[in-house]
Amino acid sequence: MVFYDDIISKNRLTTIDKDFTSLFIALSSVSAMSKQTGIDCPVFGTVSDIMMIVYSFFVIFSCIFVTFCSVDIIEIENEIQKSFECRSNNPGMTISVMKNNQNILAKGFGVKNLDTNESVTNQTLFGIASLSKAFAATILVKVLENQTRFNLNTRVADIFDNDDLFSDSLRSKYATLEDLLGHRLGLPSNNKIRYDTTLTWENLIQRLKHLEFHGEFRDSFYYNNLLYGLLTRIAEIIGKDNWENLVRNNLYGPLGMVSSDFATTVDPSAIDLASGYYDYFGALIPVPRWALLCGSGCIMTNAVDVAKWMMFHLNGGKNQNGRQVVDNNLMTKIHKVTNHIPYTSSAKYTTRPKVPATFSADNYAMGWKLGYYKGYKILTHTGSTYGYGAMLTLFPDEEFGIFTALTGDDPGYLYRKALHMYIADNILGENSWLNSTSLCSFASTMEKPTKSLSYYTGMYSNPAYGSLVVTKRGNKGLNVAIGFAEFELYAKSKANSFYGKAVGTAAASSVTLKTFTFKFDKAKNAITHLIVPGFESNDPPVFVKYVPTGLKFPNIGDSSTDSIGVRKVLCNFDNQKWHSVAFLIHVLVMCITSSSLIMTWRKQ
Repeated sequence: MVFYDDIISKNRLTTIDKDFTSLFIALSSVSAMSKQTGIDCPVFGTVSDIMMIVYSFFVIFSCIFVTFCSVDIIEIENEIQKSFECRSNNPGMTISVMKNNQNILAKGFGVKNLDTNESVTNQTLFGIASLSKAFAATILVKVLENQTRFNLNTRVADIFDNDDLFSDSLRSKYATLEDLLGHRLGLPSNNKIRYDTTLTWENLIQRLKHLEFHGEFRDSFYYNNLLYGLLTRIAEIIGKDNWENLVRNNLYGPLGMVSSDFATTVDPSAIDLASGYYDYFGALIPVPRWALLCGSGCIMTNAVDVAKWMMFHLNGGKNQNGRQVVDNNLMTKIHKVTNHIPYTSSAKYTTRPKVPATFSADNYAMGWKLGYYKGYKILTHTGSTYGYGAMLTLFPDEEFGIFTALTGDDPGYLYRKALHMYIADNILGENSWLNSTSLCSFASTMEKPTKSLSYYTGMYSNPAYGSLVVTKRGNKGLNVAIGFAEFELYAKSKANSFYGKAVGTAAASSVTLKTFTFKFDKAKNAITHLIVPGFESNDPPVFVKYVPTGLKFPNIGDSSTDSIGVRKVLCNFDNQKWHSVAFLIHVLVMCITSSSLIMTWRKQ
């Protein structure tokens, strides 16, 4: 296996180079034999000389060609570097690219720790979150390989010798290992159960009994990390060892992934590790470990080791030395469709006509999503957890793979997906519709860049929830007031999205709301809606912005001097013309109501 540090790129020359070399050696051998035996064979000698000249020119051409290839790779690297420099919410990143069994790019970007400012290298470990699911699926089929009692169609009930595992009898009796691998149980994510530090994959089975199912059994896709935590435990039962040892002995070792580790066992002080960071109210803070269920997200690895993992999948289960680590038939099963993935909200950003080319991933295999990019078949998966984000995409028919991992925030995987599309275009010889500028702010490009704070201010209404008012909080952010409740908004890294922190009286009855999302209308060049999932996650209310003709909402300034913020914004329209009698009546009612609320609140 050839790494980027040793060679830039020569994969396009390999076959031709070998053919010319073999022919030259053969002709040279015949010419030498004729001279040694005294047989006069001028034809062979002449042909050999001609081939020597041709080969010499070929070597010169090869050197020039490799130089051009290196320029291509260097250009790709430089464009990625430029795009990364504007990602203020991502301290560190690593990238690995495989083509024709060669690791043509393995490089780190940024820093691995904000305190030490140490640079990321291709040896720096990153958490890869849900990319771990492919490891969980692979190690499961590996431990199933050499025994006859269990297989992928085995009932989960038979593994645990218990027909009452789940909250309904249908799944308890009939759910199989393949159902778990394909997210076919219809169980909502329940991710926050992992806040409990006493939760392990050993006791998870007792917790699952108390969770309700929402989707149809084998007729729905409910992505669920807990089920891959359960698969972790199942692999241990079948393999008769702990999960980390199974992976280390059956995958890390045979594949030569010598630096890879696990979030459950890693010693951060003893290894080259990128610290995880989370975007919290606009600031990057270190995060705790969040991967203790392991099979759903505990793998930690680097650019060099992942190259070997990609080669393993591209080569039908063989390692870099050609040894069959996992049977090719089992690898085919891992990559086979088990479920269909419904259209997701983030998919619109990588689907025509929103963008020039569609990157689809609408089927699920076992720890992999299947789809297409520009007609090329792909196997891909994303991973996001507190502090880390990752993505891996394989083009099996092209013997080509891309891996990225980063620290910090990347909403909707959009930066990672854009990077993969950009790299794929350039390696596959396609016309790329992306460059460093569009890579820099791919998500913002889709919905327009975040505007100045004044764009968001004004009154918004919803027929059920009533009206709320958005004002500026000096130059620091925004305030939202609805009735007696007030929230301070802090910008997120995603365009037009804010965190909401309850303040004042509302702080006692409201929790921090994760997202306030403003919608920008390109045709009107204005913010037109405000969506608040925190008010009701299952059916987020949409508030429509109301801006009467000729009316401009004033900048209120720091609303800390204005207890609620409603009365001042609605009652101080000096020298403004009212749009309609209906609006005037509405404003008067709001003024009276808010004044009464303020007086009542201050008396309390």
